[in-house]
Amino acid sequence: QALACMDVDVIAIQEPPRAHSCRRLLSESATQDWALVVGKSPSRSAILLRKHISYTAIEGMSNLSDWSGVDIACGGKAETTTRILSGYCPSDGRITMEQCLDGVSQHVRGRRVLLCCDSNAWNNAWGSPPDGGSYQRRRGYVLEEWATGLDLHLLNDPDSPPTFRSHRTTLNNAAITSHIDVTFCSEALTRRLIHWRVNWDHPLSMISDHAAILLVLSAIPSAPVVPPWHNKGFFDADRFAEEVSGYFSDIREIDFSALHWDQVESVTETVSGKLKKLVEACRRPPRIPAGKPAWWTRELASLDDRVKWLRRRVKRTNGSSLVRAELRAACRDLKRLRRQTIDSHARKVISKITDPQDAFAFHKRWRDANAGYTHTYHSATYVAEALFPDEEDDLPEQATARASLHDRLSYFRSQISTSPPVELRELLDLLRDVRTKSCPGEDAVPIAAVKMTIEREPSFFCSLFSSFFRHRRIPAILKKGY
Repeated sequence: QALACMDVDVIAIQEPPRAHSCRRLLSESATQDWALVVGKSPSRSAILLRKHISYTAIEGMSNLSDWSGVDIACGGKAETTTRILSGYCPSDGRITMEQCLDGVSQHVRGRRVLLCCDSNAWNNAWGSPPDGGSYQRRRGYVLEEWATGLDLHLLNDPDSPPTFRSHRTTLNNAAITSHIDVTFCSEALTRRLIHWRVNWDHPLSMISDHAAILLVLSAIPSAPVVPPWHNKGFFDADRFAEEVSGYFSDIREIDFSALHWDQVESVTETVSGKLKKLVEACRRPPRIPAGKPAWWTRELASLDDRVKWLRRRVKRTNGSSLVRAELRAACRDLKRLRRQTIDSHARKVISKITDPQDAFAFHKRWRDANAGYTHTYHSATYVAEALFPDEEDDLPEQATARASLHDRLSYFRSQISTSPPVELRELLDLLRDVRTKSCPGEDAVPIAAVKMTIEREPSFFCSLFSSFFRHRRIPAILKKGY
């Protein structure tokens, strides 16, 4: 019954019924349009495909009882086949995680792959694990390392509902849940992802203790989303904060309550244009990144990238002691290799110097480049005052703006409303529309610039937003949700 109401093309299954039971179910009239691909019996994984889909079973995986895989031909001349793998990593101690993944690497490397796996492993990258479970945590670390080495990208949302619910409960009758079902894909498929979602209301979730995970891929890769201010130069927020004060003095006194909608749109467009000009004036030209030193090698670059990646992993794993130990070892290796490389490079350069004048000039350049910085003495009181300054009073402009806003709000409270009340449903719809478009200003204006502008002109923007609610409309010039 669950298969009969499915609107999907491919289903990756872990821990299915036995192969003969699956084939008996598929032979029924309601499910005759499905084809079954399983591994070695007793198989712990399977793949179901619509019969109209052209596929080829992967050679070499038929002998694996924990993995199944197919190659699906994609349309288009430039497209290659997409490989779909369904896997189950047992946690009963029969084999280790390394042994379970070892036979799969050759079927993943260098291909367009979508990998769906019941990992029985915990990792912060795909969901907050419960307390304890050092064995499952180590398995999750091994799986993440393996996927990173093959350039696979994790599709799981760590904030999604748990993918597993046990039929048992804890001593205090709490449900036992965890995130153990993971989905990886290769770089070529990341721009085809439309959505990845855990759905406990799906018919297949009703017959299992695992949730159905719905994954939708587009046939055409989506264009990369690049903010309009990308590579436009550094935005000098301090300079912008100084110059934006009083920037709207020419339109500040407009009475928005007497404006028609076309006039409100015109004022909004004027505000957006002025903001865009000021932001462009406060941008520094993009800096050209400094080149690598002459002694830089490919081994140093590779080790430096690993250190940066491990630092990100320390944050993702909430300071795991195992990852921190690996980070310290990588930092030591990087420092040791850097010293050796610099020393050998310096010896090569010095060995080529034969003229005493050249040797003296080389020594002078080295001495100037390695001159130490003289640190000034700071008392503890000075450091404490610098780190924890007292709260500053409002500037005269800010105090005036705050008082003006208070007066304007008091005036609005005293007025008798002549417009019909706004229903809650209508207000929520309008707020969602505002949230999706963020705030006034063209797309080339960063959100930080708009926030600073509203902080310095609160009464003006309060009147502007009030006009939107009064007319129950949103100008088209508002920002998109970058």
